[in-house]
Amino acid sequence: MDEPLQLSIELDRRKPVSDQIYTALRQAIITLELPPSTPISENRICRHIGVSRTPVREAIIRLAEEELIDVFPQQGSFVSAIKVSKIRESHFTRKCLELGILGKVAEHW
Repeated sequence: MDEPLQLSIELDRRKPVSDQIYTALRQAIITLELPPSTPISENRICRHIGVSRTPVREAIIRLAEEELIDVFPQQGSFVSAIKVSKIRESHFTRKCLELGILGKVAEHW
């Protein structure tokens, strides 16, 4: 028996299902409810949420494009490891933006 999936989602049938699954998975990954190396099973997610594989597959593809999930053909999909280089890059970008904004605000202060 599978252990409970660390994913809470209540589907709003008026909105695209794949978007809702993507958002729920992304949130679970970035908050570490689904830590790095956690296996991501399409079938398990389908059973847990009660949807077909297509929206789940679409959500996983989007997350793989964002490098939050690693997909290994014939082996499975897993939550990606935290990439220190990406953290440094994001920190550098944010620092540059914040310093630029601070400079503009200081001119008008």
